Amino acid sequence: MLSNKIPAESYNELLTLTTQRFGDAEALEREQIAKILLHKAELANIDSEEFKWKEKLGFLEALRKYTFSILKKDQEELSQIETNLTNLKEEVSKIENSTPLQAKESEIFEKIKELLETNLQELSNFKL
Repeated sequence: MLSNKIPAESYNELLTLTTQRFGDAEALEREQIAKILLHKAELANIDSEEFKWKEKLGFLEALRKYTFSILKKDQEELSQIETNLTNLKEEVSKIENSTPLQAKESEIFEKIKELLETNLQELSNFKL
């Protein structure tokens, strides 16, 4: 088996070069493994941050829906208040545009009111 035989003068040099190349390859392998481990750690941190942001985003989406529902309710209440204000403004305007009763007219209306109340009371007591 001559194919496994190396001339003596080349043996040491070839062994040294091959050993050096092997050592260089191992160093490159360690560097590459270190890079991969670093990237995996970075990905784990990114995944953790992503989870936190997704959780916060979910909370913000729920808060948005809740706030929107309150806003809608408050807008509906404002609409009712504005309708009430419009009605009251019309009442105030009607009162401002009317003329007050004179003292004599007030007395007459008060007597008519008393008479109507008395008649109503008598009618309710009246049995057929």
